[in-house]
Amino acid sequence: MNRLRRIGCLASVGCVLACHASPTAPAGAPAAPPDAEETQSRTQVVVEGDALFLLGTFDSETPALIEGALEATPDIDTLVFTANGGSVDDDATLALGRRLRARGIRTRVVADGVIASGGVSLFLSGTERVVERGAKIGVHSWQHCWGDADGQEPGCRQAMDHPRDDPGHALHGEYTAQMLGSRDFYWFAIEASPSDSIHWMTDAEIERFGLSTGGIADASSPTPFGEAFTRERADVLGED
Repeated sequence: MNRLRRIGCLASVGCVLACHASPTAPAGAPAAPPDAEETQSRTQVVVEGDALFLLGTFDSETPALIEGALEATPDIDTLVFTANGGSVDDDATLALGRRLRARGIRTRVVADGVIASGGVSLFLSGTERVVERGAKIGVHSWQHCWGDADGQEPGCRQAMDHPRDDPGHALHGEYTAQMLGSRDFYWFAIEASPSDSIHWMTDAEIERFGLSTGGIADASSPTPFGEAFTRERADVLGED
């Protein structure tokens, strides 16, 4: 499958893991919400010290998985992104981002890691955000499509083709403004690439929009996911 079809747009669109963990799960073990009998998600999480490492696409189960781990391990203060190519439930992802911001959680993306689309949206929730050298950040537009239910010819319209005062910009525009202080990055993202492609940001662009609050940092967060990270990263980047 073409990876660009799997990446949700910044303003929207792995493996499935059944996670089991107790509230006292040891560091380095997969974490899940306390008392969850079987939580299935495209997202994998691992606790290491005060960091919660994330791998995979975000979905409707991701908030419970992450917040369950935070409740079970109160020392966690940082979410570490590894290879996170998007979200298939934007409402859930953005609501989670707002709650993470309220908690004061920090975010970091590992060197040679990759975040795109909804992965970027959740990364923005960090009160402090670190992009390690070599990480890739991908953005693109969303599009609105319609069928022939009302007698109209089916079609699609890119976000950038909607006037800036169109209500369609509210969901991600307001979220971006809340996280970064303005909609500037949102406008950049939807104009950088159409929905069926992706723009990989330069270091200068990352710094221009304040995505990394301390600038580009040296590597310090090796991923605990091994070959799963390598496969997911290649998938997000569309590599064979």
